[in-house]
Amino acid sequence: MLTIHNWEEYTYFLLLHLKNGEKEQFRTEFLALDANSQVDFYYMLNKQQQKQFFQTIYPDEFSVIFTKLNEDEQSSVMEIMKYNYLLKVMQHLPKEMVTSYYPRFVNCKKILDE
Repeated sequence: MLTIHNWEEYTYFLLLHLKNGEKEQFRTEFLALDANSQVDFYYMLNKQQQKQFFQTIYPDEFSVIFTKLNEDEQSSVMEIMKYNYLLKVMQHLPKEMVTSYYPRFVNCKKILDE
């Protein structure tokens, strides 16, 4: 477990673990964060880092983050992640949320199928 002195240092090591493919270290440190800090960290990632992130964090774990993203970011995320991953994220969302996301989800599937 990292001993953090500040947020910048913590995120530096998280990004380093992610970049170096150190999945277990990244997961341990990332999942130790509270949900709001996880969202803050996710917002820091560029598209390439997001792809690495989705290869490291399980869909059920990301579903918590997904619900806290703003609508534009949710749409962006749905275009980046693989369809099967997205489907698993949706399976872990509350039913009322899935209903509201369904039109964007269907549109995303059309984009991914092209």
